[in-house]
Amino acid sequence: MPALKKAVVKKIISLLLFLGFFACGRYRSSIPDSPVFMRRNLNTIKCLFPGDFYYIIEPETVTDRLGYGGLVLLKGFDDRYYAYDLACPVECRPDVRVGQPNEVLEVVCPQCGETYQLGFGLGTPSTGVSKEGLKRYAVVVDVNSEVLVQH
Repeated sequence: MPALKKAVVKKIISLLLFLGFFACGRYRSSIPDSPVFMRRNLNTIKCLFPGDFYYIIEPETVTDRLGYGGLVLLKGFDDRYYAYDLACPVECRPDVRVGQPNEVLEVVCPQCGETYQLGFGLGTPSTGVSKEGLKRYAVVVDVNSEVLVQH
């Protein structure tokens, strides 16, 4: 029984250290920081229901700043909005982008083959090629259905 307690305590300490590492803002993505600013009306871009997404790689307005490799904005299965950089962390090149999300909000890198889960706001890799998730950006939605994505 004491060995079991020791193992549980070690796992709890590891989990707390892991959470503390990310919560304290020390996490750095391999994707370089790049300007991010995009404002759209959700009705206009038709991103209103869980599973809807807006994929953009070229600026559409003079104020658009699309990060390192472009952006995908989506409404997750938890009814919240999320935005991710399209650059794959494994390849770390602006011209190697994950594809458009499928019906379960997964995206795949065409170069390394990693699949990332986006549906609940984590952007986590699922095949084991990548050691980090997609770079995520802040999303704010106002009462007029205007969405703002920024870094």
